Amino acid sequence: MIGDIKTKSKATLVGDILTKSVLGDVEVGKVVIKHDEADDYEGEYTVTPSCESQILETANKKLADDVEIKAIPYYDVANEYGRTIYIGGEV
Repeated sequence: MIGDIKTKSKATLVGDILTKSVLGDVEVGKVVIKHDEADDYEGEYTVTPSCESQILETANKKLADDVEIKAIPYYDVANEYGRTIYIGGEV
């Protein structure tokens, strides 16, 4: 068996994790995250990679949906020498 599983709930995960209900408190190691007390995440849910670093401030927040990370922009242009490929932006 992996970790130390405590069974007091409807949903139990492998490892040292205890869930009191599907949407309730979660204990990870010695940290308890109280779902009811977390603020709602109000930022973007869709991200396009860029040359600059980006942070989605989701720590200790309740998310209403999945975060979507889009593909890196890619452009393929035919020219007299063959093809030119631009990754990450268009020139």
